[in-house]
Amino acid sequence: MLLVTRRAQYVILKPGGKIVISLRHGQTEEDFTKRRMYVVCADELKKLASNVGLFCKLETPKETDKLGRNHVSWQTVVLQMPDDGSGAFPFIRHVAINDGKSATHKLALLRILLRIADGHPGAVIRREPSPFGDRVILPVGLVALYWCHQYKVLIDQHKLFQTPNSKPNMGFMKDDGWHKLTHRTSSDYRIGNLFTGDDAIALYKTISASVQNIKTMPCNYITLPNSVQTVFEVDNKRVSAKDSIFLDLPTLKQWGEFSLPESTWLAFNRYACWIEPVLISEWVNFLRNLDRPHQ
Repeated sequence: MLLVTRRAQYVILKPGGKIVISLRHGQTEEDFTKRRMYVVCADELKKLASNVGLFCKLETPKETDKLGRNHVSWQTVVLQMPDDGSGAFPFIRHVAINDGKSATHKLALLRILLRIADGHPGAVIRREPSPFGDRVILPVGLVALYWCHQYKVLIDQHKLFQTPNSKPNMGFMKDDGWHKLTHRTSSDYRIGNLFTGDDAIALYKTISASVQNIKTMPCNYITLPNSVQTVFEVDNKRVSAKDSIFLDLPTLKQWGEFSLPESTWLAFNRYACWIEPVLISEWVNFLRNLDRPHQ
């Protein structure tokens, strides 16, 4: 299991690479005390593998011992690094696991884009060429809406800090926006919902603040490995607050556009079930390692 849990060993796997592990079941008391052996479990191994972006390619049934020991059985587990063929997986792993983080912004943005690619693939406004490969264009208001939805429960309900700072506020949490919507739930921040009156004005300002925060924080600091080349781009527009807002794609296009590599978009769309556990695991680890109690 050390092969899976130690990142220094895991990251040497190239996309499509495999780890083959033999599990020995049926240890005796002597095995535990004198040979320093431990109980092993295929389910635990697969869970640890999932946390670092591997998936189980093969899990054999338990087989009898070739030396005739009745209490011993063997099992083979093959773990594989996904390969989308485009190079997107190494970049996603780099940001999720290896890249430095002073807050959860980077993980939040990756998980938001994954959720949109998996649940709203029709939200793509257009695709366009670029010198570094084709790109997908999304309404940045939709990205900001998912941003608010994702942080709502963590911050307002569970009071979980998302940065090492002594103050719980993040850049998008404004007095005239976020803090006027604390009575709302995360399920309110979904496509198809209508806000009116003061809540609508506050939501306009919250989305605007979130767009600006996404642009200046994760988009500004997520770069290609060993490069200053940014990966995500925001072309935002100023939007005036109104006393009514219906959350649909035409409305969310008002705030401008969000651009990402098509290869990354396709990886999120096709391999969400493998990528999301890694993002969640890293998010949990980040919060655990904050050197102060949660309020």
